[in-house]
Amino acid sequence: MQNPVMTSIHDEIQALFSWNPPALKPVTSTDKKPSTKSRPPAFYDKHIFGPLVLRCVKHLPSLVQDLAANVDRALHAASETLPL
Repeated sequence: MQNPVMTSIHDEIQALFSWNPPALKPVTSTDKKPSTKSRPPAFYDKHIFGPLVLRCVKHLPSLVQDLAANVDRALHAASETLPL
């Protein structure tokens, strides 16, 4: 028989990680052309060490699954230490 406190903790964790926010939909306007540039760098943006500047953003379809797998592994490892 499982401990009710342990079951409650697992249920709360499951509820937390199974929730997804509503999808965002871009606002499109027929009279405006989409922007192709970003704003000029702000004062503090100019002081970032060159190799640390983000130059490219790539789409990673498996990002959510990869993060979820990491969380699952951490929760599984931590489940041995959860209070009884």
